[in-house]
Amino acid sequence: MKITLEKLSASKVKLEVAIEGTKSQAIYDRTVQKLVRNVQVPGFRKGKAPRELVLRQTGIDNIKASVFEELMEESVKQILQTHTDLQIVGQFQLEKQASELLQDFQAGQEFSFALLVDISPDFELAKYTGFNLQVVKVEPDLDSTDRTLHEYRVRKSTLVPIEARPAQLGDVAIFDMQVYNPDNDTEIAELNEKDLQIDLEPNSFVPEIINALVGASVGDTLEVTGKLPEMMAKPDGTLPETVRYVVTLHDLKTRELPPLDDEFAQAISEKQTMVELRQFLDQRAIQEAQRQTERNIHRALYDALTAQITVDLPQSMIQKEQDYLIQQQLQYLQTQVDEKIFKQLLNREMIQQIRQMSEPEAIARVKRSMAIAKIAELEGIKVEPEELDQQMEQILPNIDRKQVDPADIAANIKSQLLVEKVLAWLLERSNIEYVTEDQLNSDTDSPSQPTPIPEAELPASEDPIS
Repeated sequence: MKITLEKLSASKVKLEVAIEGTKSQAIYDRTVQKLVRNVQVPGFRKGKAPRELVLRQTGIDNIKASVFEELMEESVKQILQTHTDLQIVGQFQLEKQASELLQDFQAGQEFSFALLVDISPDFELAKYTGFNLQVVKVEPDLDSTDRTLHEYRVRKSTLVPIEARPAQLGDVAIFDMQVYNPDNDTEIAELNEKDLQIDLEPNSFVPEIINALVGASVGDTLEVTGKLPEMMAKPDGTLPETVRYVVTLHDLKTRELPPLDDEFAQAISEKQTMVELRQFLDQRAIQEAQRQTERNIHRALYDALTAQITVDLPQSMIQKEQDYLIQQQLQYLQTQVDEKIFKQLLNREMIQQIRQMSEPEAIARVKRSMAIAKIAELEGIKVEPEELDQQMEQILPNIDRKQVDPADIAANIKSQLLVEKVLAWLLERSNIEYVTEDQLNSDTDSPSQPTPIPEAELPASEDPIS
């Protein structure tokens, strides 16, 4: 087997494979012998049918295809063994259609074909030290402590029936909802709900329904027109943006909230007193602000780095990163909407829409990874074995080895540690200027202005505060 490499571009190579006739004949003979032993021909015991009958039943074209597939597998294996310097990032593809190649293939005769594959492209970093980074410093949101405590009070509250008065903001309404297309007055049955329980708070549901229910009495039926919430809409646009709601109020209740005392603190957390719980929540808000500021610093640094890269990225690298981002988006979306609605949203059009929207971020992420690896190589930044061992000792006792391969975990941890070390090295050689959001947005010429990256927020949990 002879393999000749030709570089087509910075990110793609072609490998011409020439296979001698003796090799293709040997594989052909071995394939036929295997068929003769295993193919059942009517009227003969397995392995006793004449060779000609086996070939006729299996089909010459099918045998040739099987031989060609084995030749392909051996060729790829040989390429990976002899061209270890190639940083292959995609799948091998035939330059010509397999059906076209099979027409010319004859066992015992020399056979040639070409394979194309993407490789990680070479690139230069014009600069990677001395960046002047403008970063928004996030201040702690200490009001979040009161909001969190209120959310838990609502969860622990007792619903008490309301009698002899209309609904007010802060009440809990239980109602049926029917949805109609106002253009043709047809019912959109898939959006109807029965015994829907909603807190009458601004922006807690469809604003027009909340406003209409305030002042209503049990038994009232109301009709309002309002926009369809995004979580109820379909990506293909088959549902109207504005719909008519018919709402029938069945019950009205109010929440009796538990007092903010030590007993409540113990019920929702491991803290023994409300003072301790407030201190914990305040400290958590401070730490979250620090983490957000750190993320802003990293984003600014990443953007400064990627601006220094000029590279022709192969599509396979971009698609792989897009696949990861799509998976993350779907997992997040699944936590935010009802399972029924999620299944309605999950279709080919939605996936394609997410893929298109994720392309800029995928390209940026690939460039960042390449830059980090390049800097680590140029500056000799490495993860020492003892650093990896220390992290693994903390994680391994908590994993199910039947579900997760420790080698995969080790690879991920090593990669993350390397990123952290390179970022720390870069920040030591960069200047950080803290600015406000307005200042950052007004400085449109700043090369270090970070590209927004959506951060997935976890949905409210029923778990105690920890």
